[in-house]
Amino acid sequence: MKKIWLIALAMLFLPSVSAVRIEEVYYDALNESGSEAVVLFNPANESIDISGWKLKSESLSVLAALPANALIKPNGYYLVADAGWSSGRDNSNWSLADFEDSLTLANTDSGIGFYDVNDNVVDKVGWGSSVGISNSMYEGTPASIVREGYSMLRRNDTNNNSADFYESIPLMRSSVWSEHQAVNTTQKAISIQLNILDYLVAVNNVSISPDEFDANGTQIIPSPGGLKEIRVVALVSHELNYSLITNITMNGNPMHVVEPVNRTSAFFEAKENISYMAAPGNYTVIITVPGSVSSKSYEIMSLTAIELDSDSIALNIKDKNTNYIIFGDRNYSTSGRPTMKNIGNTRVDAAIKSTDITSGINALGLGNIRYSFEGNDFYSLKAGVLSKEFSFAQIGLLPGGFNEVGLSIFVPGALEKGNYTGSVVVSAVAR
Repeated sequence: MKKIWLIALAMLFLPSVSAVRIEEVYYDALNESGSEAVVLFNPANESIDISGWKLKSESLSVLAALPANALIKPNGYYLVADAGWSSGRDNSNWSLADFEDSLTLANTDSGIGFYDVNDNVVDKVGWGSSVGISNSMYEGTPASIVREGYSMLRRNDTNNNSADFYESIPLMRSSVWSEHQAVNTTQKAISIQLNILDYLVAVNNVSISPDEFDANGTQIIPSPGGLKEIRVVALVSHELNYSLITNITMNGNPMHVVEPVNRTSAFFEAKENISYMAAPGNYTVIITVPGSVSSKSYEIMSLTAIELDSDSIALNIKDKNTNYIIFGDRNYSTSGRPTMKNIGNTRVDAAIKSTDITSGINALGLGNIRYSFEGNDFYSLKAGVLSKEFSFAQIGLLPGGFNEVGLSIFVPGALEKGNYTGSVVVSAVAR
């Protein structure tokens, strides 16, 4: 994917509240000091001020008290992390925390609660055995324990932790992730549990969509920088009546009837979100019903894609025979300091080229413009002089990672006054 932004050089003599819920809990971190975290989510259509709100442990001790001016945007996230998160988090590609505090979370039989400024319970989540969790710090039934290095991620909001949370690769979304909204779908289900003996239950067929190629099997391309929803449909039959089928799951998640076929058979459905950072390769969904298991494989394809936080940059220039620096950084919220983000699922290098920078018949020679992909050092191994052909830099940018894109523009004394425009193209190159 290519990203194009415009440079305009103007040779002008001008002056220059209760809706908040706990979305993800990372309690069994690889680095127990500096990596534990809790993600909050605001599903409402307006911002919510959470200044002074608190996260509490099952013993009701305060784990974190949010600072003044803490705000969650509509459909946005707020990341509360352990002190030292900025340098000690398990994955350096995760977002920086909105707030750091001395956050300590137990790995087994525990829970946390979120309380508003008046000390009213807003939400609570527990994991492990309810017998070992004090002060009923959970809703419904506590969620299952997750493995070390995995988080507990919300998929529903039924006030039952065991149904609402599942084990996931940590996403760790913060306030800067608010553009990626609606990660979870809220489902309301009526569970029918019947103990029927000696009846045959079978999974007859499983399909996965979308299937984005005509080749054999199912191929899925992740959505650049976001989530791709996949739909799994299984044809399941019961010897007596399909309505007697209970406890049907897809990878441990409940499936629901979407279309009866006849008295004994029906199509069941479940949905799952795939992150753009999911590694290319083969994956399997497992459909489980009492007495029968079936599986279906699909392939996540390679996705090479980048995005820049700067679409255009304009400079007002008075002094000639001078270098003008457009500094790049690794902060995706500073549009005036270009940042390249890997929004694909493969490690990438960078390529860069430019059109002529012209004003009428006059042109600023590209030999006057240097680029840098390394700390704004315009003479490093990851820097060079712009040209009309792609130049390559081995930056090895990981999925979800950020890299600076800096430019140094020398304006020679002989350059005529005028509005000079051109385009610089930055491209991802798959390794």
